[in-house]
Amino acid sequence: KQWYQRRVAITAGEDIKKNVTLTQDGAAMDCAVKKCEYLFKTTKTPNLTDATPLSISGSATVTLTGTNLCSTSSGDKTVVTYGTHECVINTGDGGVCSSTKIVCKLPQISADKYRLKIARPVFGLAFIPDKLKFLSVGFNVTDIQPLVGSIYGGTTVTISGTNLPANPKITTGGKRNTVVSANTSQYVVVTPNRGVTKDEIDYFRVETEDLAPTQMGGSSVRYTYTVDISPKIASFTPATGSKGTAVTITGTALKKKKVPTATLR
Repeated sequence: KQWYQRRVAITAGEDIKKNVTLTQDGAAMDCAVKKCEYLFKTTKTPNLTDATPLSISGSATVTLTGTNLCSTSSGDKTVVTYGTHECVINTGDGGVCSSTKIVCKLPQISADKYRLKIARPVFGLAFIPDKLKFLSVGFNVTDIQPLVGSIYGGTTVTISGTNLPANPKITTGGKRNTVVSANTSQYVVVTPNRGVTKDEIDYFRVETEDLAPTQMGGSSVRYTYTVDISPKIASFTPATGSKGTAVTITGTALKKKKVPTATLR
């Protein structure tokens, strides 16, 4: 047996009757019932009229109102999801599941835009108006350190916050940083070569597949590529030697807290 499901666009108060045709090996099969008709009925369609909130940062309690929305009966249990994340209806912990109202709890999920889906097995999928179809999940940056580094890049920067987006692309001045590690509370990145010869002030921005480039931190959280601390080699001697030969390197901004590593190629 093969079963097929079809969604039909209908307007409020309008019922649509469709003929059901079964085929096998390309030939229509006889209908065993009096009428092979299926009725798409508005009074049996879950209908969403309001959803709050429509934007969050972190976990949240969501309230949905409408008609034919919710059931906890065996075989007709309503499931609410945002993307792949379930909004849990726990009537023993403040949740509500009735024909006209759902109150569910959404766990903390990374910043992005998520499509709402309300599925009730007996009635099917709910009608959701365009303005209620998506939930925007934001993020918050609490700290970026350090805020100054070499114009040649290579500075390790730690970005801390809450609900940070997954799989981020992080840029400064339009150039992509190397992401060393990333989770919902912290990014560690290495800055790119800025390609300038003077001090430059930029902002860190993050973007994902569904999230447009967004500035991280407020207007005061600016990253400075500075010439003053950018290492620059003036000379090194001797220019030739064998393995084990001591080499003296001179220049500007070479001193660091950590012992630098020189690589001969």
